[in-house]
This record gives sequence, C-alpha cells and structure tokens, in this order.
Amino acid sequence: MSSDSPALAATLRAMYGEADMHAVSSAFGDLCFAQVLALAPAIAPLIGALGALAGELPGLLSPGERTSPVLSAAIASLIRTNTVQRILPTWATVAPAGWGAAHTAALIDAVQHDRCSCWAAAALIGPCDASAPLLRTAREIARAIRRWGQTTPDDPTAWMDDLRSTEQKRLLSALKSEPYFAAVCLP
Repeated sequence: MSSDSPALAATLRAMYGEADMHAVSSAFGDLCFAQVLALAPAIAPLIGALGALAGELPGLLSPGERTSPVLSAAIASLIRTNTVQRILPTWATVAPAGWGAAHTAALIDAVQHDRCSCWAAAALIGPCDASAPLLRTAREIARAIRRWGQTTPDDPTAWMDDLRSTEQKRLLSALKSEPYFAAVCLP
C-alpha cells in the first residue's frame, strides 16, 4: 500500500485522536483499516464502533453500543454517502429491530445508488410493503427473512403478518425453489 493512501492517512489520524467520523471515513472503506480502527486502543468510541461494523467485526460491539443513540445517528447520517457501503451489511445483522423504518426512503435510495445491498436495506427496514419489493433473489430473501425472524425470537415467523399475502407468497415461492436458501432462513 502506498504511503499516500487516503485510508492509511485516515487510520493514522484516528489513531492520533481524530474523533470526527467524516474526517476518517475513507478508512471505513478498507476492510483491513476498518479492523485496525475497531481493535486499536485509544480510538474514539464512535470511530471504533463504526470500524467494527465496516471491518465485519460486530461481535466487538457491546449491547449498549448496538442500541446507542449516538451510533444510530451516526449511521443514519452516513446512509446517503458512499462510506456506508461497508457499514450497513454488518449493521443489518445487529441493529435494533425496526431501526431502519425511520430511514426507509434513505435506505431505498441507497439501494438504488448501489450504496447498500437489497437484503441489508430490507432487513433494516423490517418486513413491510416498502422492504419486500427490494428482495429479488432467494439469497437476498433468505438473509432478510433470517434477520426479521431473529428480531422476534419468541415468534420467528411474525414477519409474515406484516406483509401482504401476495408478497408473502412471492418470497416463500422463491425460497421453495432454492432449498439451500430456505434452510438459511430457519431460526
């Protein structure tokens, strides 16, 4: 890696105390540098949390960090930027249930502009008429349904009640044609 790498420069700034997420955002786009931010000591907590998400290390986030209004607001403010590409898929696996409902329009826009995967946006928005049409392939459907089921562990099929019957049938039909992905979404 060249010494003039923006991701390297951003990582070094964070390690020297920079706490502005926008100032170090280029580091979130690189898996390795994001992991450095997540694991390095003395990194600003918000930068470390965003690094954990961008670095695909959600297990580093405590339950309190996952529900933190500061982290939630930071991620919401990044939805309309390219920085969010590495963050949202991991956030979709640990975000509080329904987190994305308040950000539906921004998440759909992110999908349309290739800043967010379809399944992650649908998982974050939750089961509804806005999220179901985002899901096209059995893989996307399985990942979103698995997350929807995890958000209601006592009733992992509750998501079905939130969709129109036509959407419910479309999603289930797609899964029936791909048994592997049908198994992926089991609780």
